[in-house]
Amino acid sequence: MSFNKLFLENFRRFSAAEFSFAETGITLISGQNGAGKSTLLEGVHMLCMGRSSRDVRLPALVCQTAASGPAAYFRIEGVQEDGTVRSVAYLSGQGSPAPNAPESGNPRTGFPPVRIGGGPILFKEGGRACRRTDWIGRPAVVQFCPEEMNLITGGPENRRRFMDRILSQENPEYLFRLRRYIRTLEERNALLKNLLPASPEALLAVDETLAQDADPLVTDRRKFTDAIRADLPDKLAILGAPHLASRIRPEPVETSKNDLLSALIAARSQDFAARHTTVGPHRDDLKFMDGNLPAASTLSQGETRILTVALKLLEVDRLTRPVLLFDDLFSELDDTRRDAVSNFLLEYPGQVLMTTCLPPHPDLAAHLKQSIEIGDTESILVTPAKAGIQQEF
Repeated sequence: MSFNKLFLENFRRFSAAEFSFAETGITLISGQNGAGKSTLLEGVHMLCMGRSSRDVRLPALVCQTAASGPAAYFRIEGVQEDGTVRSVAYLSGQGSPAPNAPESGNPRTGFPPVRIGGGPILFKEGGRACRRTDWIGRPAVVQFCPEEMNLITGGPENRRRFMDRILSQENPEYLFRLRRYIRTLEERNALLKNLLPASPEALLAVDETLAQDADPLVTDRRKFTDAIRADLPDKLAILGAPHLASRIRPEPVETSKNDLLSALIAARSQDFAARHTTVGPHRDDLKFMDGNLPAASTLSQGETRILTVALKLLEVDRLTRPVLLFDDLFSELDDTRRDAVSNFLLEYPGQVLMTTCLPPHPDLAAHLKQSIEIGDTESILVTPAKAGIQQEF
């Protein structure tokens, strides 16, 4: 299920904007640095996953540059190909209308005034309130942006998030188990902060629950790692990097080995000292090794990007026709790799939203379904490029 329209209000640099996309094929989004290309993709990601693709807090997403001063809320709406409207709204003050939201709604977008009861964020689909988790995997989404290279070079939390994002979109049961594990983990960490180390028996019940919740997560991650290890060489070869295909291998790092309950009991002393749980799936990792060394220490920046793109192609294969959000994809790729990625995109049957500062590959340019150029205006309305319409409010 793709999106054919996107409305942004007080989101990042846009005080009000509307965009239209092709439902299938490639929509190319171009513009100068800082024009808002990445923001557009971030808005679509919010409508798919209920959260920003960047590691930022919600207040940072509210427009700070509007002519009337910093806004008190943001809103994102997307119209899916079947006409269903999905929206997320964030209000800085709980349970009250945003001060700068007109009673009749924003005349630029036609949005009604922002009113959120019971909390600062509201998710709606088809006019009804819903939970953020109801959206995950409907539709599935795969995003590539320069920050994604942290999969290789960053800390283990990036690779855990990579696994959890894919598995949660594949299987709602995995998402349910992950959320339950996190709740139990938070309960255990609270006990570690408040209990005396001399009373470890108080942890036994929560340790048993945590171990029970963790077992299916570990099993699913192991299967995921096995699949990545088997399929990664083919993707690297497709990208013209057979030298990496024979070198790079994913290696799981499990802090609790095969028995989390025993590991939790053995680690109680250090957990009380650290005041948090030091073993379990929340501490595991998926390292990418180049021989006996971490790939992050041996690969060039270009090779790191190729490996990251290969992982994104694997992600696409695992999910059911996800929306692809590719931000500055071709930067630092040579002609051979650009050709390979272009061929993949041209054959993809779903929706592709792609930003670029560089001229696209000629074959890609000849088969674009949509082209959007974002100017440097604060509030813009963009309709399909083939209609030749772009105007300021």
